[in-house]
Amino acid sequence: MNPFPYSVDQHRYHTFLYDCRNRYGHRAVKIGLDAGFTCPNRDGTLGVSGCTFCSAGGSLEGIAGSSSLEEQYQAGLRRLQKWDGCLSIPYFQAYTSTYGSVAKIQSCTSLFLDRPEVCAIAYGTRPDCLEPDTVDYLESLTSRKDVWIELGLQTIHDKTALRIARGYPFRCFLDCMERLKKTHIRTCVHLINGLPGETEDDMLADITAMNALHPDAVKIHMLSVLENTVLGKEYRERPFPLLSRDEYVRITVEQIAHLDPDIIVERVTGDPPARLVLAPDWIRDKKKTLNAIDCRLAARNLSQGSLQNTADAGKGQF
Repeated sequence: MNPFPYSVDQHRYHTFLYDCRNRYGHRAVKIGLDAGFTCPNRDGTLGVSGCTFCSAGGSLEGIAGSSSLEEQYQAGLRRLQKWDGCLSIPYFQAYTSTYGSVAKIQSCTSLFLDRPEVCAIAYGTRPDCLEPDTVDYLESLTSRKDVWIELGLQTIHDKTALRIARGYPFRCFLDCMERLKKTHIRTCVHLINGLPGETEDDMLADITAMNALHPDAVKIHMLSVLENTVLGKEYRERPFPLLSRDEYVRITVEQIAHLDPDIIVERVTGDPPARLVLAPDWIRDKKKTLNAIDCRLAARNLSQGSLQNTADAGKGQF
């Protein structure tokens, strides 16, 4: 019998697999899509190089511009055939997928609304790119499919946000979350561990904020220094400290143990294209990192929320 109620695969945290099986009765997997959106950090509105860690292909490196949405989706469906009965979640992942007119967002979304295997639709975006009419449109879809908004926060600390050229303050994120909380849209917040200048206390503060704001899910990543990025150029010219695997595992385990167990943990590490990784080298072996996190949780007899201060959970003000 699995002693961890929020997992169906022996992880000691609330997995996305558990959520999907509990919600839909089946596994569901996101299919990353590039719908041709750009980003205010790239089109000259806020900048032209993106966040300093972001590669030219955005979060969907290698897919951008390669094929139509239908072709991308069908390729993704073929990869899901190894799981019997697996449902799909079209995920507009590349760049900022709500940075455009409602008409464009609608034209992309309409391809997937009537497909029986589609249980939800997800949009990767920024809090400064969710206009009221866009939110209203996405909210209107929730009567037909689950809708996810994935927000690239990375850190709650404005000093770091300036350092990585994120382009918006934490206050903007808070205002966006407040608006989304009034809808039926589900939210996932992306966090990055190991950002330049951040301490373990800074990274744990991110989790305290998540407990207070209570998004539906979080994704935790290690900072990847990639070729052909602003951060990569900085690293080549003057290398800065990066977390070792052991440090990353230790900090991530602390974050999981402090995180409200009702919040889904969709990821506990990333998997950037190996050919682009400049540092740290250990990030190429995702399985080893995942196993190390599981082993450390078990060795310390911790699970998600074990160290959460329930008296303070949800009371934070930012």
